Amino acid sequence: SDQINYALAIANYKLFNLDKGNELTNALINKYPTNPYFYELKAQMLRENGFLKKSLENYLIVNKLLPNDPLIQIELSHTLINLDNTKANKKAIKILLKAKELEPDNNKLWYLLSVAWGKNSEIGKSRYASANSSYLKGDDAMALSFIKRAKKIVLRGSDTWKELINLESKINTKNKRW
Repeated sequence: SDQINYALAIANYKLFNLDKGNELTNALINKYPTNPYFYELKAQMLRENGFLKKSLENYLIVNKLLPNDPLIQIELSHTLINLDNTKANKKAIKILLKAKELEPDNNKLWYLLSVAWGKNSEIGKSRYASANSSYLKGDDAMALSFIKRAKKIVLRGSDTWKELINLESKINTKNKRW
């Protein structure tokens, strides 16, 4: 059955048998060419095994089939960042910022924004994203440390500055309640 083949595809890829996992996933894609989740599985298998360009091809298909899904956008961005080129990195930032509108509390999104902005030499924004990631993990001390470091280089009054102040205030207010 298709459910068994899907489960076997996942099991094979988790057991480092990428060829068999890929074969089973390809069979499902051939049978159901508009099912985005089979492409997503293939993209994830390929990315996690270092086949970034092939992974990207599949994430782009998923993104066309589910154009407003922020979780797919986050995974697509993860692959773009891993490609390690400026154009792909800038595209990842744009996609992550769009996904942030629907997933503002997604820790992976903030982590990836931190990495992407860092690679783009936007260190203040990178530290701001790291602060958000730390906050979402429950590490207020680390979040405040990133905020402090970011405030040393972010332009006072800028949007990033205001976001830093808001996050700092949210953390300090929360901690005063305890």
